[in-house]
Amino acid sequence: MDKIITNDAGLIEQTMEVSKKIEGKYVPQGKITFYIPTLESAGFTAERAEADKDDTLPSYKNDKQQFTFDAIVAAVKAKVRNSLVTGTAELREGVTIPTSWDDLLAERTGGGNPEALAAIRELKADFGKWIITLGKSAKAQQFISQLFANRNALTLQTMEIKEKFGAYLSDYMEQAEADVLTKGQKYLQSLVDSCGEDDVAEDF
Repeated sequence: MDKIITNDAGLIEQTMEVSKKIEGKYVPQGKITFYIPTLESAGFTAERAEADKDDTLPSYKNDKQQFTFDAIVAAVKAKVRNSLVTGTAELREGVTIPTSWDDLLAERTGGGNPEALAAIRELKADFGKWIITLGKSAKAQQFISQLFANRNALTLQTMEIKEKFGAYLSDYMEQAEADVLTKGQKYLQSLVDSCGEDDVAEDF
């Protein structure tokens, strides 16, 4: 019998161990339970490979389906990391772990908060205009803008890249209009927090 456990919504239950780097060593801070959607729960017809008795996630026979599922797993794990108070296994205030597709889709659409989404769009557009003024190559501009626009992608970067991006982020905030910064404060803080996390890769 395998160890794949699903909830009532068909999402797979997983547990992530959270650690914090203290004096060069990773110290356990606790565990958090989260849920990963299967391809089947999304409506895909997928054929699973035979599972090992110790598997907690399914494998799929089709390489494209496996690639898609791996991307889902990585995105969910990164989302969980971004939902935690830095250096702890505690969720940020007002944040919950999605347990169904309805929860996931509600988050994707901003939970019915068009003002918050509009503020983030304005912030991203303003950052994109500022990056152009730095005289960086087109490739560098694109990479920096992608990190700004995608917290999950930022979380998965090395500390060296996070530190470099953090410097750009600091420079941007020093010159940006106060109104833009105020409206996008929560999003900016999440980027700042992600730049300070140096133990994310340990959990993948």
